[in-house]
Amino acid sequence: MPLAGCGGSIAALGDGFAMGCPRSHGVAVFGTDGFRTLVRLEEACPLASADGQIWAGGRGRLLSLATDATALGSAERVDIRLDNHWIAL
Repeated sequence: MPLAGCGGSIAALGDGFAMGCPRSHGVAVFGTDGFRTLVRLEEACPLASADGQIWAGGRGRLLSLATDATALGSAERVDIRLDNHWIAL
């Protein structure tokens, strides 16, 4: 699984973790058995986990993932420049 030499934020999943990969344009999902999938999101980098989901930010888009890495919705367009690291409050 190519990360294109760059991994961004990391967020915990039930049995693994997710990592924002801005150069690969997605959120890489890993489990105890290794790499699982890459969820597409242009310039994905910031991640935060809260309330059973992971919030991922990309280039002008926001995506919500379930902790099993299935997308809860399509990447919504936002009119702000998202920071590259997040924390849920």
